[in-house]
Amino acid sequence: MPGGAYDFLQVNFLPWNGARMAFVTSKDGTSIAYQRAGTGPAVILVGGGLDDGSENAVLVPELARRFTVFNYARRGRGDSGDTAPYAVEREIEDIDALISEAGGPARLFGASSFWPGLEALAPTLAYDAACLGDGRPPVARLASITQPTLVATGGIPDPHMGGLQPGFFDAAADAIAAALPQAERRIVEGQTHVADPKVLAGVLDRFFTR
Repeated sequence: MPGGAYDFLQVNFLPWNGARMAFVTSKDGTSIAYQRAGTGPAVILVGGGLDDGSENAVLVPELARRFTVFNYARRGRGDSGDTAPYAVEREIEDIDALISEAGGPARLFGASSFWPGLEALAPTLAYDAACLGDGRPPVARLASITQPTLVATGGIPDPHMGGLQPGFFDAAADAIAAALPQAERRIVEGQTHVADPKVLAGVLDRFFTR
């Protein structure tokens, strides 16, 4: 899904509307930092590459009107801890710990991203590479997902993504949607790869509450 702070606006991972930093302990003992806002069904915001919890911060006040929003820093980033050795399964366990904290079940939103000036996150880029694998959609794993899943891309090219082949994100999204048993494929018209948070929040609201 389009992700990030539009126009590459730096948004620090700081409390919003009086929300305080809190921590949950993952299965391997790693402390995961998160902030919580709003009331209603739980929504967990999962940051993409080069994100310390900041890129989704702009979504929080929009979604918090109808949901309890958990925005967290992935392991090794922001105020979250890190425990070696890394494995993709640890990321899943981190999310599971947050779902338990939310009282479960929860809705998830994940985004890709590109952020300048966040060199501090460079050591954790290997984690994103591990999640990506060989770059092809993990068809067998996707086929095992039984929950309804929205796969969305922006409707217009992003000028910051000029190094990618035309249609890169749409082709990837199409392949992912084809592998998911209950996928809804959507193109968000008028938006680039980094969507306006108000528009994106509206799309998520409709999907989460239908």
